[in-house]
Amino acid sequence: MRRWLMLFVCLGVLGSVRVAGSVWVAAAQAERVKAIPVIGAYPQIRLSPDGHTLAIFEMGIFYDGEIIPELVPVRLFDLNTLQITATLNGPTDYANEVTFTSDGSRVMTYHDNGDMFIWDAPTGSLINRVTALPLLSGRGFFYPDTSHYVMACQANLLLLCEWDTDNGSILRLLRPQYATRNEIAALFESGPAPTYIAFDLSDSGDRIAAATSYGVIDIWDVATGEQVSLNVPTEFPLFNIMSLAFINNDEQIVFYDADSELIQVIDARNGSEVRSFSGGPTGSPTVALAADGDHIAWVSGEPEAPIITVSSLTDADEPLVINLPVPEPLRASRRQMSMYFMPDGLTLVVGGFANQSGDSNDNLIFLVDVTR
Repeated sequence: MRRWLMLFVCLGVLGSVRVAGSVWVAAAQAERVKAIPVIGAYPQIRLSPDGHTLAIFEMGIFYDGEIIPELVPVRLFDLNTLQITATLNGPTDYANEVTFTSDGSRVMTYHDNGDMFIWDAPTGSLINRVTALPLLSGRGFFYPDTSHYVMACQANLLLLCEWDTDNGSILRLLRPQYATRNEIAALFESGPAPTYIAFDLSDSGDRIAAATSYGVIDIWDVATGEQVSLNVPTEFPLFNIMSLAFINNDEQIVFYDADSELIQVIDARNGSEVRSFSGGPTGSPTVALAADGDHIAWVSGEPEAPIITVSSLTDADEPLVINLPVPEPLRASRRQMSMYFMPDGLTLVVGGFANQSGDSNDNLIFLVDVTR
């Protein structure tokens, strides 16, 4: 999986920027950015594998339990025609996560009340409703070319569930092995027990990389269910790794560590450091990775003036830096933003802005040209 699931950011500063020795003024940069109107005061976005469809859903956590019926359905948006192609009606609670199957033919919506819905992506018709576990993040992934979905299924333990979304059954539980109950109890002694918060499936489909809320990266063997920890931090920072990805033929893993404020590349077999360098959004733990496994992007700066930076993991050229023209009353929120590279790596899709007017659901997503 070459696309990282989410970008949570704190954001940027307007002004001219230097890219590979050239100064780009705001007027020139505006040609790179296309703003598209969408509905939602606190929308989230997820991009289909082919880059054609965007799923847009509202973050219900910001409404303090109030259900606003017109904002509950997930909407599928065609990025070619710039039109809504389907409204996924039926759920009674806000979606907490949306995931496309590897071929993009189906889309899963997970809701805070524990309902999981499987939809036909081209038509928006309901395929199945699964009674899952409530109050989870829902974040996960589908195995390639299957209807089997893997997600964290416990809020305070390291536990992954493999769901058969065709019949609603749990196929397998993946968790560390504990010799005694005391080992489990020890997880709670110094604070909340860890849980899995970020995942990636290797391109070969044989390994899962999962980051815990305490910054440990576990590798799961899909065939055997065996687990090893690649790194064990000494101070256990909380929620410092919110996304990670296999790169270089699954031989390495790249992630942004918000605690050290470094982009790190480690060996996927033993966890040894391959490279680390400064970059990424200060204080924010998530970045986006292009399909080539080399180009990485993040957003930084002030909420009213976000800046996108695109950098290569291997090229020494200066990063590409682009200002986003975010109008009032939109703000870039650290825990809300989402960003994806299109499959060709030439365009970024950016969304998840907060409308702070209090009386409007008008919002925007941006298509950003990141070609050199």
